[in-house]
Amino acid sequence: MAMGHSLAIFVILVLSSIIPGYLTYNHSCPSVSSIQSKDVSENFNISKFEGIWYELAFHDYTQPGFCKCEQSYKKYNIEQRWLYDNFSLYCVNKTYMNNLGFNVSTGKVGYFLGHWPLSPNVIYPDTVVAIGYESPQNTSYRWVIEFQCIEELEKILFIGINFYHRLNHVPKDELSHMIDVAKQQGLEEYLETGFKINYVDHNNCTYPYN
Repeated sequence: MAMGHSLAIFVILVLSSIIPGYLTYNHSCPSVSSIQSKDVSENFNISKFEGIWYELAFHDYTQPGFCKCEQSYKKYNIEQRWLYDNFSLYCVNKTYMNNLGFNVSTGKVGYFLGHWPLSPNVIYPDTVVAIGYESPQNTSYRWVIEFQCIEELEKILFIGINFYHRLNHVPKDELSHMIDVAKQQGLEEYLETGFKINYVDHNNCTYPYN
């Protein structure tokens, strides 16, 4: 297991070393409290987090920029304390499924430990940074920003930032607002380093979940 973890970290290290900017941070991953909104830390409700989400934009070198139609279907199992995340994307005339999973037993609200089958020996700490609502009168979650950070020996190896929405097409000013919120929560440094924000194409998509 230790060798598997070391090998996985080595692969991430090699990938990050050939991608501009990913090893230029002079600090370790930020704490959950330093990037998470007060609303999330005090009011996050995982049942409202369930359901279908569309990824509108991301900053993540593990996701191919030429793919499209990214969708996430989240389902929480209260007995297992596990959040299932069936993530799909369309690449080169085929839809690919990724069965992600998150351990929610971390003792921190809106903070999970992610597991990805393609790198089973690496844990992806995932923070719910901020949430938007349908309206002041409707507390249903309309959009969410997630942040992942992996470090080794106090060195950042990987940053992932994901912008999800209940709709696959939204006005430009709403997505711009989401990005502004991410920056206000302290993510600007990461958004501006290495790969820039990739905006997902959701035209002519057929999704696994409706």
